[in-house]
Amino acid sequence: MTLNGTPVVGLAVTWTPATRSGTVSPTTSATDSAGYAVTTWIVGDTVGTQTLTASITGASANLVADVAAGPATTLTKVTADSSAVVAGASLLLTVRTTDKFGNVVSGVPVTWSSSSGALSVTSTTTGASGQAEVAFTTATTPGLATVTASVVGFGTASFKVVGM
Repeated sequence: MTLNGTPVVGLAVTWTPATRSGTVSPTTSATDSAGYAVTTWIVGDTVGTQTLTASITGASANLVADVAAGPATTLTKVTADSSAVVAGASLLLTVRTTDKFGNVVSGVPVTWSSSSGALSVTSTTTGASGQAEVAFTTATTPGLATVTASVVGFGTASFKVVGM
Protein backbone atom coordinates (compact mmCIF):
# COMPACT_ATOMS: atom_id res chain seq x y z
CA MET A 1 0.00 0.00 0.00
CA THR A 2 1.13 3.55 -0.54
CA LEU A 3 0.66 6.36 1.96
CA ASN A 4 -2.67 7.32 0.41
CA GLY A 5 -4.03 3.75 0.67
CA THR A 6 -3.72 2.76 -2.97
CA PRO A 7 -2.52 -0.85 -3.40
CA VAL A 8 0.87 -1.41 -5.02
CA VAL A 9 0.73 -4.30 -7.46
CA GLY A 10 3.80 -6.47 -8.18
CA LEU A 11 5.91 -5.32 -5.22
CA ALA A 12 8.37 -8.08 -4.23
CA VAL A 13 8.09 -9.19 -0.61
CA THR A 14 10.89 -11.34 0.82
CA TRP A 15 9.96 -13.75 3.62
CA THR A 16 12.74 -14.68 6.08
CA PRO A 17 12.18 -16.93 9.09
CA ALA A 18 14.50 -16.33 12.05
CA THR A 19 16.85 -19.11 13.15
CA ARG A 20 14.84 -22.18 14.30
CA SER A 21 11.61 -20.48 13.19
CA GLY A 22 10.72 -22.93 10.45
CA THR A 23 10.46 -22.54 6.70
CA VAL A 24 8.50 -20.54 4.12
CA SER A 25 7.45 -21.25 0.57
CA PRO A 26 7.85 -19.26 -1.54
CA THR A 27 10.64 -17.13 -0.04
CA THR A 28 9.62 -14.21 -2.28
CA SER A 29 6.15 -13.31 -3.52
CA ALA A 30 4.64 -10.32 -5.33
CA THR A 31 1.75 -8.20 -4.08
CA ASP A 32 -1.58 -8.77 -5.80
CA SER A 33 -4.16 -6.23 -6.98
CA ALA A 34 -5.25 -5.66 -3.36
CA GLY A 35 -1.65 -5.09 -2.24
CA TYR A 36 -1.29 -8.42 -0.43
CA ALA A 37 1.61 -10.85 -0.69
CA VAL A 38 1.25 -14.46 0.44
CA THR A 39 3.55 -17.25 1.57
CA THR A 40 3.11 -20.46 3.55
CA TRP A 41 4.95 -20.48 6.89
CA ILE A 42 5.58 -23.82 8.57
CA VAL A 43 6.82 -23.00 12.07
CA GLY A 44 9.80 -24.85 13.52
CA ASP A 45 9.59 -27.75 15.98
CA THR A 46 11.00 -25.84 18.97
CA VAL A 47 8.63 -24.54 21.66
CA GLY A 48 8.66 -20.77 22.13
CA THR A 49 8.35 -17.57 20.15
CA GLN A 50 9.20 -17.83 16.45
CA THR A 51 9.57 -14.92 14.06
CA LEU A 52 9.05 -14.39 10.33
CA THR A 53 10.21 -11.15 8.71
CA ALA A 54 8.42 -9.76 5.64
CA SER A 55 10.57 -7.19 3.89
CA ILE A 56 10.46 -4.89 0.89
CA THR A 57 13.07 -2.38 -0.18
CA GLY A 58 13.41 0.08 2.70
CA ALA A 59 10.94 -1.51 5.14
CA SER A 60 10.17 -4.71 7.05
CA ALA A 61 7.66 -6.14 9.48
CA ASN A 62 7.87 -9.10 11.86
CA LEU A 63 5.19 -11.74 12.26
CA VAL A 64 5.35 -13.67 15.54
CA ALA A 65 4.01 -17.11 16.46
CA ASP A 66 4.02 -18.69 19.90
CA VAL A 67 4.68 -22.40 19.39
CA ALA A 68 3.50 -24.91 22.02
CA ALA A 69 4.56 -28.51 22.51
CA GLY A 70 2.56 -31.19 20.77
CA PRO A 71 0.95 -34.10 22.55
CA ALA A 72 3.23 -36.24 24.71
CA THR A 73 4.64 -39.26 22.86
CA THR A 74 7.62 -40.34 24.97
CA LEU A 75 8.18 -41.24 28.61
CA THR A 76 11.82 -41.48 29.70
CA LYS A 77 13.66 -42.08 32.95
CA VAL A 78 15.48 -39.08 34.38
CA THR A 79 16.72 -40.91 37.48
CA ALA A 80 19.14 -43.74 36.81
CA ASP A 81 18.54 -47.25 38.13
CA SER A 82 19.90 -47.72 41.62
CA SER A 83 22.36 -50.54 42.12
CA ALA A 84 22.32 -50.41 45.93
CA VAL A 85 20.19 -48.57 48.49
CA VAL A 86 20.02 -49.28 52.20
CA ALA A 87 17.00 -51.47 52.93
CA GLY A 88 14.20 -49.26 54.23
CA ALA A 89 15.71 -46.10 52.69
CA SER A 90 13.89 -43.68 50.39
CA LEU A 91 14.85 -42.12 47.08
CA LEU A 92 13.17 -39.91 44.46
CA LEU A 93 12.47 -41.41 41.04
CA THR A 94 11.82 -39.03 38.16
CA VAL A 95 10.44 -39.42 34.62
CA ARG A 96 9.96 -36.88 31.80
CA THR A 97 7.39 -36.66 29.02
CA THR A 98 8.21 -35.11 25.65
CA ASP A 99 6.52 -34.62 22.29
CA LYS A 100 7.80 -36.12 19.03
CA PHE A 101 10.33 -33.27 18.69
CA GLY A 102 11.74 -33.63 22.22
CA ASN A 103 9.87 -30.64 23.70
CA VAL A 104 8.80 -31.23 27.31
CA VAL A 105 5.07 -31.68 27.89
CA SER A 106 3.41 -30.65 31.14
CA GLY A 107 0.08 -31.78 32.56
CA VAL A 108 0.52 -35.47 31.70
CA PRO A 109 -0.85 -37.91 34.32
CA VAL A 110 1.65 -40.58 35.41
CA THR A 111 0.67 -43.73 37.33
CA TRP A 112 3.26 -45.40 39.59
CA SER A 113 3.45 -49.00 40.83
CA SER A 114 6.08 -51.10 42.62
CA SER A 115 6.80 -54.78 43.08
CA SER A 116 7.73 -54.23 46.75
CA GLY A 117 8.47 -51.36 49.11
CA ALA A 118 6.24 -48.29 49.30
CA LEU A 119 5.44 -45.32 47.06
CA SER A 120 4.62 -41.87 48.48
CA VAL A 121 1.77 -41.59 45.93
CA THR A 122 0.51 -43.73 43.06
CA SER A 123 -0.27 -40.91 40.63
CA THR A 124 1.45 -37.65 39.74
CA THR A 125 1.26 -35.11 36.92
CA THR A 126 4.18 -33.74 34.94
CA GLY A 127 5.06 -30.13 35.74
CA ALA A 128 6.42 -27.28 33.63
CA SER A 129 9.70 -29.20 33.17
CA GLY A 130 7.77 -32.19 31.81
CA GLN A 131 8.87 -34.16 34.87
CA ALA A 132 6.95 -36.17 37.45
CA GLU A 133 8.49 -37.78 40.49
CA VAL A 134 7.66 -40.13 43.32
CA ALA A 135 9.40 -40.99 46.59
CA PHE A 136 10.04 -44.73 46.86
CA THR A 137 10.97 -46.47 50.10
CA THR A 138 12.59 -49.88 49.75
CA ALA A 139 11.40 -52.83 51.82
CA THR A 140 13.12 -53.27 55.18
CA THR A 141 14.48 -56.62 54.06
CA PRO A 142 17.11 -56.73 51.30
CA GLY A 143 15.90 -57.44 47.77
CA LEU A 144 15.19 -56.18 44.27
CA ALA A 145 12.22 -53.93 43.58
CA THR A 146 10.88 -52.71 40.26
CA VAL A 147 9.13 -49.34 40.20
CA THR A 148 7.15 -48.58 37.05
CA ALA A 149 5.86 -45.23 35.79
CA SER A 150 3.06 -45.52 33.20
CA VAL A 151 1.35 -43.08 30.88
CA VAL A 152 -1.81 -44.30 29.19
CA GLY A 153 -1.45 -44.41 25.44
CA PHE A 154 2.28 -44.46 24.96
CA GLY A 155 4.48 -46.11 27.49
CA THR A 156 6.15 -47.16 30.67
CA ALA A 157 9.52 -46.59 32.29
CA SER A 158 10.80 -49.04 34.91
CA PHE A 159 13.43 -48.55 37.58
CA LYS A 160 15.39 -51.35 39.25
CA VAL A 161 16.11 -50.61 42.92
CA VAL A 162 18.17 -52.97 45.07
CA GLY A 163 17.66 -52.74 48.83
CA MET A 164 20.71 -53.99 50.73
